[in-house]
Amino acid sequence: MIFDLAINGLSPVGSMAKEFLWITLMCAIGTLPLVAIACRTFPITVSAAGLRAYNGFGMYSVIPWDSIQQLPTINIFIKYFRFKKPGLRLPLMVLYDIDDPEMFTNEMGRYLGENHPIVANLRSSWSLQN
Repeated sequence: MIFDLAINGLSPVGSMAKEFLWITLMCAIGTLPLVAIACRTFPITVSAAGLRAYNGFGMYSVIPWDSIQQLPTINIFIKYFRFKKPGLRLPLMVLYDIDDPEMFTNEMGRYLGENHPIVANLRSSWSLQN
């Protein structure tokens, strides 16, 4: 087989690299629906205790309102809002395409205050009126 590849001008290493690339690409495309389903099954809770959401590994945590910080949004095929508190290693993620962005923003405004920068950012991101 190595001899045949050498005659055709392909090296065995180059051929293996191409196969690896295609397998990686197919795995990535195949897992996108699974990721989308997982994102829909992890609910986010806004309560008096704070924002309860999950990090990139699906582990839940609660961020109290007095220590919440918003990080820049991230787009990994799907857009996410990211929230963090001091001492938390990984930020909590909220899917941009949630079912009711107006209700989510109103609840955030109820606990943070309507003039809070996070609430203003959410309203402008979703083009919502106050």
